[in-house]
Amino acid sequence: MNSADLSAAFQAGSNAKPESMNLMLLALFSASLFLFAAWVLITAFRGISSGQVSWKQLGSITGRTVLLILFCLWLALS
Repeated sequence: MNSADLSAAFQAGSNAKPESMNLMLLALFSASLFLFAAWVLITAFRGISSGQVSWKQLGSITGRTVLLILFCLWLALS
């Protein structure tokens, strides 16, 4: 089977084009990644409010979270 046959079989079975399914999965992945990042940063800010996390640790957490987002999006979109 060539790529045209696979694409036609996928579209007949799911009633969607593979490109639109790929876009939907990337959107779901990106949304879940940003929700995770928001949860991490909110939890870190609550830690600052309660005195369990220092400002230096918050900077480290923020930097790692941003790097995680950039790395995952780079892998997903390349």
